[in-house]
Amino acid sequence: MQPFDRWLNNGDFNGILRPNLLPLYCDDDGSALDVQGRTVVFAEGMVLTVFDEDTGDDGRPDRLFASGTVVPSPWPVGRRWYLDIDGDGLRHESDLSPSISPPR
Repeated sequence: MQPFDRWLNNGDFNGILRPNLLPLYCDDDGSALDVQGRTVVFAEGMVLTVFDEDTGDDGRPDRLFASGTVVPSPWPVGRRWYLDIDGDGLRHESDLSPSISPPR
């Protein structure tokens, strides 16, 4: 699966831990819905892209994105998954090719 095959609007971009560890919101069973309403059950090694609403310097919508690999929580508290962000880091939609933007 390529990173842009699954789009999820559930990354906690305000809760980034370390420069590359993004908390993912999920239900108690470790699942979440993608933007098309399909259930995604997180598993170690899964590659995906998450985004959140943001605005650019001009005040216009410019969603924030991160792609990477799903990893289990490195802490023994709760059942939580994280996205180990790939080398492209955090990006704004305006930085991406229109052909890889998620559906609206």
